[in-house]
Amino acid sequence: MRLKNEALAGTRQSTLEWAQIEIASLDPGLSGAALEKLVLVAATYGTNCAPTSAPAGAFDGATRFILLFLLLDDAAKEDALALVATPDQLWTIGRFTPALRSWLASCEDDLLRASPTLRERFTGYFHDYLRARANELSAPDRPKGLEAHWAFRRRTIFLEPYIDLWMILLGISPDVERSFPNARPQVIDVVLLANDLGSIERDTAGGEAPDDLNLVTTLAAEVGCSRDEAVARLIVQHDELVAELRRSLAGARDGAETAYADLLAGMVDGNLDSLLSLGFRYPGAGAILGRLDRVHPRAP
Repeated sequence: MRLKNEALAGTRQSTLEWAQIEIASLDPGLSGAALEKLVLVAATYGTNCAPTSAPAGAFDGATRFILLFLLLDDAAKEDALALVATPDQLWTIGRFTPALRSWLASCEDDLLRASPTLRERFTGYFHDYLRARANELSAPDRPKGLEAHWAFRRRTIFLEPYIDLWMILLGISPDVERSFPNARPQVIDVVLLANDLGSIERDTAGGEAPDDLNLVTTLAAEVGCSRDEAVARLIVQHDELVAELRRSLAGARDGAETAYADLLAGMVDGNLDSLLSLGFRYPGAGAILGRLDRVHPRAP
């Protein structure tokens, strides 16, 4: 825990210094306390979700990528639509494009070492997120029904590009995924369930993100149950998926497979740790999140 706290403090400070140079000048309204709070959120996820094998230098790259995502995810509806208006233009996010490309340049060596397949997939997933975010905010394009919503949230959760980024930073070949065909989809579903369970108040009318989709609300509306019953059902589904993920990762044999399994397990447990520690962002979520299973249960 001490090492993680030290990593968080260092990453938070270095990311704040980077953001004050690369981001604050692009948005006069995003400075001071507002920028510091957003950086804290990014650094919390960046350090908690990092695999145990992560080199010290990788924390900054991962955290800055999360910060750029938060600029898009937290923006008010009309502003967000402007930021993601050109998802087919490579590495373009409106006024924050210079910051995105500065970050991309800082990762150039890692990207060049990665396989062309992984680089192309990473780029594709990032731009697919931009398209999905634009659709999420456009009433005619919002998914209808639970299954469509579920498929859509898999694209807006931002895990596909984030997992690929860590594979690039760690030098993990996509070939290793053949040994775990179900694990990555399981991780994505577990994380989006935890996020939606933790964001119930945030995503409702009067919350900070009233335009965001939430599986709890969609399930309650589709099956005609109360919010509490929808929460209970999704907790059961979450924990069943965690159990399946444990079984998927249990077969890791060599170093590459172990590194990949560690990466995926860290995404799940680190995400839950982050949700629990960011109470100002996820109000009232502790009681629900405390009921969720982890890949690696905490010692009693």
